[in-house]
Amino acid sequence: MSETKPNPAVKQVLELGPPLLFFVAYLWMRDDTYAFGGTEYS
Repeated sequence: MSETKPNPAVKQVLELGPPLLFFVAYLWMRDDTYAFGGTEYS
């Protein structure tokens, strides 16, 4: 395999994307109530 370094922008998106996506999803869904298996979670 060749030793090529990934583009810094791609590397940053791959590192910061998942935590930012989780945070945005949390802010979007935090005031909702969900029911799983007969138990409600808010």
